[in-house]
Amino acid sequence: MELQRLRDECEGLVEAVVTEVGLPRPWSINAFLDRLEPWHGREIDLCAVRWAVGESTGGWQRRGDHDVIAYPENTTGAHQDHIICHELGHMLQQHEGQCVLSVAEARAIAPSLSLTALGHLLQRADQAQEERDAERFATLLLTYAHADASRPATELGRRVEATFGL
Repeated sequence: MELQRLRDECEGLVEAVVTEVGLPRPWSINAFLDRLEPWHGREIDLCAVRWAVGESTGGWQRRGDHDVIAYPENTTGAHQDHIICHELGHMLQQHEGQCVLSVAEARAIAPSLSLTALGHLLQRADQAQEERDAERFATLLLTYAHADASRPATELGRRVEATFGL
């Protein structure tokens, strides 16, 4: 089945990234990107933008010599990491889509970005399978990233975990 093949490819990509790039401990998105860039062969720049409810929360643009990921500055760190990893999923899976935003809408979302930087936003659309794959990539990657961090560090935490089978 085609969907299963796509799932397997996405999971294989996450496993390759985890194995070949490694995950920083403790987790840090910036430290992870520092590791990912040589493996990816391109620099990755992050661009924080103001976000409002109902707007697209992230974007990725492939430029000539580097990639740019826009993410909301006004949300939690965990949400920012998920959005950035979602956009990494699009980037590493080489997704291409069509945008439904007008120039004015893109300008309102990211007023500090140049029109060139907004170009990618104007070429993407909600492509269900690409979105599912990018979301799967982000979720799996962050599951690996936080797997060890979720273990209790204290004796009490270990006893609670043992008692409740967590």
